[in-house]
Amino acid sequence: DYVVSVAKHTRNKNKRELEHLVLNSEEKMVYVHNSINYKYVLDSLLLRKTMKIGDKEYYSFGNSENSHPIQGPLVPDKSVYNFVTMGRLSPEKDQKKLINAFIECYKKNTNIELYIIGTGELESELSSLIYSSGLQEKVHLVRQLDNPFPLIQDCDCFVLPSNHEGQPMVLLECLILNKPIIATDIPGNRSVLENGYGEIVENSINGLVSGMEKVMNDNPSYKVFDYKKYNTEAMEMFYKYIQVDEKVAP
Repeated sequence: DYVVSVAKHTRNKNKRELEHLVLNSEEKMVYVHNSINYKYVLDSLLLRKTMKIGDKEYYSFGNSENSHPIQGPLVPDKSVYNFVTMGRLSPEKDQKKLINAFIECYKKNTNIELYIIGTGELESELSSLIYSSGLQEKVHLVRQLDNPFPLIQDCDCFVLPSNHEGQPMVLLECLILNKPIIATDIPGNRSVLENGYGEIVENSINGLVSGMEKVMNDNPSYKVFDYKKYNTEAMEMFYKYIQVDEKVAP
């Protein structure tokens, strides 16, 4: 009955490119925002555990008093400005562009670090780029995390350098954390951040550099995200198009 996209800008792009495949596309091609489990995100912050090894602090993972803690990624140094990103290491997420932007920022300001959460096909290539730039102590590939939210919370700014997104859940999660956000100007990112919720920049190395320097140096303020209101509206959109038969509803 409907072809449902996850955001208005994404729906508009899909309609332009796919309406020849959909009869009555004006009525059938609609959008419904992703719902978010904000309680899960906020509760995950309470699970933050760390351990000291020498003069460094690391996140630790252990499920009981009898289990030995497992060393996780390095806890960000609060004396420097920490950027963070999260997503599978793949061409559409384009962490390579972000690393190159970080390299340019580092030429002007060495008091910065970057944390990259995720795994994927480009891990080896990204690792080689980091080592060839000599910034392996500044750019951290922390791989996949069961609970990434303490690390994101401990960083200063989230950056999403993607080339393609529908409606990125990670941006909604970072808005729940009231985290400053920089994201490339693509339909999915714009659908979340437009109207003052974050810094939308040109989808290029220079665009990311400008955004990172602006957020770091000027500390601009952004709108506070009302995640409860957002979730209510998302569910109302869902039920607008999904008719539930009361006789078979659980």
